[in-house]
Amino acid sequence: GLYKEALELHKRDFFLLTSQGIENRYKKHVLDLLKDGGVDSNSNNNNNPKQLKRLIQPKLYEEILQIYINIGDVHKEMMKYDVALEYYFDSLDVAKRYNNTKLIILLYECLSKTYIEIGGRSDNAYRYAHKALTTATKINDQKAVGRAYGILAAYYRKRGNYQLAIEIFERSIGICKETNQYAVMLEYKRQLSNMNETIAVI
Repeated sequence: GLYKEALELHKRDFFLLTSQGIENRYKKHVLDLLKDGGVDSNSNNNNNPKQLKRLIQPKLYEEILQIYINIGDVHKEMMKYDVALEYYFDSLDVAKRYNNTKLIILLYECLSKTYIEIGGRSDNAYRYAHKALTTATKINDQKAVGRAYGILAAYYRKRGNYQLAIEIFERSIGICKETNQYAVMLEYKRQLSNMNETIAVI
């Protein structure tokens, strides 16, 4: 059935997936599936998710949506930013429908990081980083708080506000260390080091 196909996608190479255009078919079916809230693996009409009846199990919808977000990440890595943003915004709509705060925060992070890479849309970059931070703070998710501070620091670095970026990077690195997010911590340390080298040259 459709949901089995969706769950198999995470085993594939996403760059191959994108290059073959398979994601267009996947996008339509999975998004309709999630918005409709139903899946029936025995249905003979898998091309029309709106007619599917059985409710999605929470674990199933989360896994499908995470795969959908991953495909957006692939487009971002390929610098197809408009396509990546479309995936993220569609995913955000679904995450809000299911009131999944952790995925909402993750998508705010994805949106902010994408706008930072695009440049020229700094208001959006700040807006979604701030939303990630305030939402994470509200539910006391310190891991997400640490990540959000790092994204805010990257935003200020992009704007050339190096002193503020340094302060926020250091705060983010401290929180990531306390919450055992060592890979994230090392990435923010790398960005901080690169920025310090830039400042030294200036």
